[in-house]
Amino acid sequence: MTQFINPVEILNLAATDLTTIDDTVIKRAKKAVLAEIDLSDDGFFDYHGQQLTRTDCERAIDELEQRDKLEFYHFIANHAALSKFLLKGDESFFTAFRHESIYKLPEFVRFISPYFASAYDSTLWKAWQRNDGSLGQLTAIDPVITPDDTEASCKTLWNALVRQVEDVVALTDEVKDTTKEIDINAVVAHATILMDKERLNTLPSYFQEVRNRMAVALRNLSVEINNTRANLAVAKQLHQDILLLKIDGVAKETIVKDYEVLLNIEQEMKAEKGEDPIVNQYLELIRLLTQIVDASANPQTHVGGVKIWVDKHIDIAAISALDGKYKSIKYRLAIKLSALGGNIWKHHGNKEAAISYIEMAERIQGLEAETLELLSNAKFQIFSQDRPPVVGGHNADNTAKSSEIGYIVLGIIVFLILIKACS
Repeated sequence: MTQFINPVEILNLAATDLTTIDDTVIKRAKKAVLAEIDLSDDGFFDYHGQQLTRTDCERAIDELEQRDKLEFYHFIANHAALSKFLLKGDESFFTAFRHESIYKLPEFVRFISPYFASAYDSTLWKAWQRNDGSLGQLTAIDPVITPDDTEASCKTLWNALVRQVEDVVALTDEVKDTTKEIDINAVVAHATILMDKERLNTLPSYFQEVRNRMAVALRNLSVEINNTRANLAVAKQLHQDILLLKIDGVAKETIVKDYEVLLNIEQEMKAEKGEDPIVNQYLELIRLLTQIVDASANPQTHVGGVKIWVDKHIDIAAISALDGKYKSIKYRLAIKLSALGGNIWKHHGNKEAAISYIEMAERIQGLEAETLELLSNAKFQIFSQDRPPVVGGHNADNTAKSSEIGYIVLGIIVFLILIKACS
């Protein structure tokens, strides 16, 4: 901690008119202070409870050789709230704040910054620990520091919050461990305490990164609660709480997207119970389209018959017009049409028809950029091939292996896209 010592107070010159303080006045006052130390029983100068040696006092007093520092120390000595804050972390500087033009003077800010940052770091941490509502008063006033001292002014609380993020990661590991029974409600209660969103949102912009870290850690916890412990309701509620944090950038985009996916899952679950006729309708369409995709892998399937079925049942305009809450349905239909195009090329060698199905998927409005990129890559792969992969031939073992590998690769691609649609 950078300890503040005011030589003007040591010399008892606070009440002396600044314009009358010159080298002679300082030397006379210094001589008196050093004599007092020499005559004391313990050889120390008592300065607000600090025991200063003769050397400490001389070093501090020597700073007054610089006129600007004399002015700055004299100003502080005559502003009790600021002086007490720098010396003892007294919060009255913030609770009864009075703006002074000198707080904007670059030379003064550079002078006071290391002392102010040290006091602010300690005071901010104590206010956080007390949790008595004083934090808001403290953070409402910008600290009088240079940008280079911002880290020093917040480091104790910052480190504590990083440890809280690590605690959330530990909770996530507990949820992942399916060999152990856990109380999900207790886990979330603990996470909510760690989140502490009201106070986190009160912190200045320097803490934005740690706010985002906390949000991402809680997002991962929510995902595991849903995926590993199959508790959609708790995961959804936790996501709602996370969205109340002041987060930005990629963290916010990811969490908003995840929340939409959870809503989609909830709607599909309701549909399975007959609560959403639109979801029921499209789940049936996806089921039928899946059968068509599987059938297209058979070289004996008539390509023209596939086209007739698709033209009759796949209405791109209607799919595109679906509300945003049905986004996962759009993803799944796009995936199936892309897989259909792949099978038509691979097993039937019809490049035009194959590409037409992928382009049909691309026309669905509301697909994310990542999904459109996957569709574009699938189309490019077909474009770039002169002939489809060999399915028939004399080497039956190699053909079977190639077919098997192709299905595995296709399955992986579809699985990845599905994961993307639901994360």
